[in-house]
Amino acid sequence: MGSWKKGIIGVGIFVYSFLICGQAVCANSSWVWLTDQRPYELLPAAAALTIIIEVTIIKIFLKIKNTKRLIGLVVIGNLASFILPYVMEYLDMRELGYTNWAEIFDKGPFYMVGAFYLLLTLIVEIPIVSVGMKKEIPGKRRAILVIGMANVITTAMVGIVERLLCYGRW
Repeated sequence: MGSWKKGIIGVGIFVYSFLICGQAVCANSSWVWLTDQRPYELLPAAAALTIIIEVTIIKIFLKIKNTKRLIGLVVIGNLASFILPYVMEYLDMRELGYTNWAEIFDKGPFYMVGAFYLLLTLIVEIPIVSVGMKKEIPGKRRAILVIGMANVITTAMVGIVERLLCYGRW
């Protein structure tokens, strides 16, 4: 196995391990954010940086010439993968009686980036970009690998930043 494949596998295992680590919780207590910043407030900056990094990685490694189309597809994929977890959390918390976005996301440790988010990102973005760029992509397997690698890198980056800038306690 080539060294770059081992590197990708190693990074993937590290990111997966990092993202699935659970949080300790205490019964009959409330979560309190210790920072003024909330994860959902980082969304615009995280999305912009993610798009720039993903487009750059995909363009370089797959030698894409149609940059405008690539940017459009990466934006569409990222919109879907960034917004979907927030909508799912909102719908889940409405069942518990919470009524608005701020109330829902201020009441708990809702780090949006985790193992489920990574899986959702891969499921959503790989088909959007690979199918949309299939005429320019040299090999389907390589495209899936590169797009997946770009998403693992950006998801890990956003997860780490989210946890460094937004923290709280029970």
